[in-house]
Amino acid sequence: MTECLRQRPYSDAQPPHPPAAHPKEAYPMLKYAIIFAIISLIAGALGFTGVAAGSAAIAKVLFVVFLVLAVLFVVLALLGIGAARKAIK
Repeated sequence: MTECLRQRPYSDAQPPHPPAAHPKEAYPMLKYAIIFAIISLIAGALGFTGVAAGSAAIAKVLFVVFLVLAVLFVVLALLGIGAARKAIK
């Protein structure tokens, strides 16, 4: 029982990796972009144009930021730079 609770020593070549994020928490920015887009659609359908415009603007900004970061990390992974190189191995 106590052997199971002991941590294994890691060498310098293989540092411990944090556990993977829960799939629902993997893309919080995209999740919020979708939420604000839905709020915008509902508010627009109900005639709240000010709320709809604000929600749509927030959704657009969050989606563009998510898209830019996603493209950046794909390019870094393809080039094999930094942590992206370790993630694809």
